[in-house]
Parts: sequence; structure tokens; C-alpha cells
Amino acid sequence: MADDLATRVNLDDIDASRVEEQVILNPDANPMEAPPPVDDGTWRVKLVGADDWTPGETKKNKNGETREYLKTKFSGIVIAEGTPNNNKRVFVNVNTLSFDGKSEMAYILLQILGGKNNPQARQAIEGIKTYVDLARAFRTAIAGEPIIKVKTKWTARYNAGTREEPDYKCHISGQASFPSNGSGGRLNIVSVKGAGDVSAQAEVTEYFPDGN
Repeated sequence: MADDLATRVNLDDIDASRVEEQVILNPDANPMEAPPPVDDGTWRVKLVGADDWTPGETKKNKNGETREYLKTKFSGIVIAEGTPNNNKRVFVNVNTLSFDGKSEMAYILLQILGGKNNPQARQAIEGIKTYVDLARAFRTAIAGEPIIKVKTKWTARYNAGTREEPDYKCHISGQASFPSNGSGGRLNIVSVKGAGDVSAQAEVTEYFPDGN
């Protein structure tokens, strides 16, 4: 309590001449708005995350069968020193589901390991036999904070369903499709009828090994 009293300031007693810093305030700026995501383009990113996993189960198919899977989140920190995009992040949700041999998680892992033209990377993917093995291999790869390249695109999605049964729809896609901000850039927030203001997210549309 004594320390709190000692550090209290009486604003009415502060000498204005002691305050050197000048502030410039913009009444149109909203500090609660999300900053613009990374611009559309191809970026080098450092991958982090994939340390929290939760189980999931698909809906029943026509035969009444379901499939179990594991899901996680990770992000890529943009490496673009000297630009406004440096250290911005892209966020990705991914799971272990596969269809006809195609798996987004396995595809990302392949790029981390060197791409489809790398024999060791191909062998590592082909050696995975269960979805649990895939999750473990992916977790290990991301833990090393690997650097790869990603292609990003602004997308504004909104929930046309309910919280219990969400139905996400794309309102607008591609940074060039967003309204102009009047100074050569694009506004990252758009108004959607019935949904209110929706912020653009940088969605990853492709992954590449860092050397490509």
C-alpha cells in the first residue's frame, strides 16, 4: 500500500513544462480494430505453434460411419525486414483428415521437409501409417520453427449460420477487391448486410519449400 501511495500522481500539480512528449491523436482511428493483415503475395514465414491438439469426429456418412481425427492451430511469422509486412502473422487451422490420399497437414509437412522433389521428404510422408503418426510428425516439424514460403490472399468471411451450427461464407476475396482507403491502400474491414463489420484475414492458398 505504501508503494502505491508513493507513486500516485496528482494531475493538477504537474507542471506542463515538464512534459516534453507531444501526442497526435486521430479521432477517426479506432484502436479496437484489427490491423491490416499481410498483403497478398508470396512470403517467407517462420512456422510456430501446433502444440495444442484436440480430437474430432466427422459426421456419419451414408453408411453411418464416422472418422476420428486430430486438429491443431499454427501460425507463420512473416519475414520481410524493412517492410510494413515484417512480423505480421498468418493463422492456420489444420487436421489429420485425408481423402483419396490427399491431406493438407501432410502436404504442409512435405513442404517443410523439402518438397515433393526431395527424396527424403517423400520417404518421410510415405512412411506415415496412422493419423496419430501424422500429428506427431507435424508437431515435431513445427517445433523446429522451420522457414517455408506461403502464398496469401485477403478474404472476408462471415458466419451465415449460428454459433451452434456455423456456416461460414466468403463475402469478398483478394486484396484488390477490397474498398480503397483513399491513400493507395485498401480497407481491411467491410460491412456485410446482416453480419456487420467483417475484418479481412490473410488466408494461405499455397505452401512452398523455402528454396523454391
